[in-house]
Amino acid sequence: MSSPVSLTIATSAKVNLSLHITGKRADGYHLLDSLVAFTDIADKITVEESEEFSFSLTGPCAGILQNEPDNLCITAAQKLAQEAGRELNVSITLEKNIPMGAGLGGGSADAAATLKALADIWNLSLPKSDLERIAASLGADVPACLRSHSVHMTGIGEQLKDITLPKNIPAILIHPGTLCPTKEVYQNFSGRFSSPDNLPDKGFQETETLIDYLSAQTNDLTQAAIAVVPDIITVLDRLNEQPQIKLARMSGSGSACFGIFKNENAALKAAQSISVSCPDWWIKTCRINP
Repeated sequence: MSSPVSLTIATSAKVNLSLHITGKRADGYHLLDSLVAFTDIADKITVEESEEFSFSLTGPCAGILQNEPDNLCITAAQKLAQEAGRELNVSITLEKNIPMGAGLGGGSADAAATLKALADIWNLSLPKSDLERIAASLGADVPACLRSHSVHMTGIGEQLKDITLPKNIPAILIHPGTLCPTKEVYQNFSGRFSSPDNLPDKGFQETETLIDYLSAQTNDLTQAAIAVVPDIITVLDRLNEQPQIKLARMSGSGSACFGIFKNENAALKAAQSISVSCPDWWIKTCRINP
């Protein structure tokens, strides 16, 4: 008897280097314009053939999800099984290293990885457009996470254009430990709608050029998120106090923030310094676009 087929995929945390709200559809969905990049901080999804479906959680950030009745990975698996006409005869294990409610796209990345793993294990020949359609039905960030490389995101998250960014941008990610529910943040958003990003067709080759561009951009959800999690102000302040900081910004709908630094050593020293004064925060050095 052959061993069950098993596949493990790393699911990278994303950061919204910029995030503009450009309008609102009649159905209530906000229109986004965002430069999205990925990091080397990741969850892991393991999918294995099984006689019946099961889902389990491990990892340092699994605790808060243990009491959730459902998970986006399960929904993703169910939707793909229905689309493919397959029995959901797999076991899924999620190693959770990315905090939830942080704006780092952890849940979306996990769902995207579930789709990719199942499509591989089941040898599905679905067109890329079909997989992206299923991804879009699961959440605004899931299509970008399905690609898992830097993109310019528009529409409600389903319109994606690949974009070049510098490799291995030194950064740190900070989450103050308080969840920031996306729905509540969007309900709080009352700012003016922004104009779409005017991104260069060739993208960005140099980090300094990217920083110059980003310095003129915003995350339009920041104030709405601060109303939900005031600690975001403290996180941004701590980042901006650090030597050799190039840019500090909230990611997604919060509450995590990222800081881009001159080099990896500066990022490491900043992470160590902030950890001393804020020991309860989740703080990780990382590389953006590794």
